[in-house]
Amino acid sequence: MNEEVRHSIDDLCRLTGLTRRTVRFYVQKGLLDKKFGKHTWIADSGASTHMCNDLSAMINLKETNQSISIGDGTKITATKIGTVRGEFTKANGDKTLILLTNVSYVPHLSVNLFSLTSAMEKDFTIIGSKQGIEIKKGKSSMLFHEKFGTAKGHIFGTTISPVSAL
Repeated sequence: MNEEVRHSIDDLCRLTGLTRRTVRFYVQKGLLDKKFGKHTWIADSGASTHMCNDLSAMINLKETNQSISIGDGTKITATKIGTVRGEFTKANGDKTLILLTNVSYVPHLSVNLFSLTSAMEKDFTIIGSKQGIEIKKGKSSMLFHEKFGTAKGHIFGTTISPVSAL
């Protein structure tokens, strides 16, 4: 079960690139979905690296002090880099293990970000439609089909639940 996370106006401004006034207006009108689960990962074409806000999903951690610029020019800091070991559920109900490498741990990030750019650099194919975003390589695929409304349209995410190391 996903834990519901509520975000501040500032979090929503950073996520959407909108002003505080605009975000408040859209939230009041119900046009901006402000709920992400703790294990929600948003497919992000602008992210240069995968970013996670939950250490429980990470293994092989290394300390870092890396500054990352986000969409609105704000700087955030990654304090660790490692691998996320998780699982997602495919459309047919099968659970599939996933390992995301070179993931930046950003403790104050409001939602986890899956870097489409990083996936493309590893020869994954990205296919987008109004139903979601599919990432494919060979016979493996992953679908970002959870739709989150924003003032400018919507974004797609999926749930990647942490899996303990064996």
